[in-house]
Amino acid sequence: VTGTSARVCMVAAVHPNHAQESASTLRYAHQYSALQTSSGSRVSDLTSEVRQQQRRVDGLKRAFESACAGTEHGIAWTPEALS
Repeated sequence: VTGTSARVCMVAAVHPNHAQESASTLRYAHQYSALQTSSGSRVSDLTSEVRQQQRRVDGLKRAFESACAGTEHGIAWTPEALS
């Protein structure tokens, strides 16, 4: 099982005389393994989405600053101009 910056190892202890507990342990180990292996690609997807949203925020900030300065439509947004 591999994460983005770490490796994880899980040891599942099973015993033939305890079939029900062993089956439960193996189910948990399988679910844990699937969770860890799928999260690596999910982190990559989320990182990409965060970058995209940050670019959008930066663009909106620039547009807002431009509107406040009056460079976009010739009228600056000031408290007096909005009254």
